[in-house]
Amino acid sequence: MKKKTWGIHTFMAIPAFLLFAVFFLYPLGRGLQMSLTNWDGIGKAEFIGLGNFRSFFSDKRAMGDIRNTLLFALGSAPLLNIVGLGYALLMNGRFRGKSLARMFIYMPAIISPLIMGYIWYLLLQPGRGFLFHLLDKMGKGAWFGNWLGSFGSAMLVLILVNVWQYAGMTMVIYLAGLQSIPTELYEAGKMDGASGISAFRYITIPLLGLLSGSMSLPTLSVPCPSLTLSCL
Repeated sequence: MKKKTWGIHTFMAIPAFLLFAVFFLYPLGRGLQMSLTNWDGIGKAEFIGLGNFRSFFSDKRAMGDIRNTLLFALGSAPLLNIVGLGYALLMNGRFRGKSLARMFIYMPAIISPLIMGYIWYLLLQPGRGFLFHLLDKMGKGAWFGNWLGSFGSAMLVLILVNVWQYAGMTMVIYLAGLQSIPTELYEAGKMDGASGISAFRYITIPLLGLLSGSMSLPTLSVPCPSLTLSCL
């Protein structure tokens, strides 16, 4: 049995662990502790147990927020995977300007959600937005309704904007997965008479299956654009 050796490399993870403990574990524990108290931020905290949680889950407005969050996540996750995978398949090919195309696809992901929300709000404003004036110039102004004025259309807009902004991040992960698949598998499939669709179904999809599940999780932590402030 190989004897375990201690060296400087053993302690190189300590700074990262300290940062993780100070900026994640401690705030998490402190937040859980405060959630069990009644505190106004100034006076003495009073321990009330699960009272805050009971009040939260009995609040209709809070339940509505949870419903909206679930609808947003369930609508965004499948589309992010589908669009991101489609982008990755396109960017995995060989064509001129591929690097430039990747840059433009990924660029929205680095823009602040707050700024992105204001941009799309200015684009979609009824009667004043850019899209309204564009359709009006084309004689199709009647097509433009108040897309932010109802719950259903506003939620759809939020989901589509979120997918458009973060599909580049999904593309990067899927692209890394595609490039890690050995080309020998595709060559063997081609020799056996597999078509492109068959290779995608029996080689690409199974080997990317784990990525599809992992890409659904970040959707729950992706912030909704600030568009929500004006429409929900």
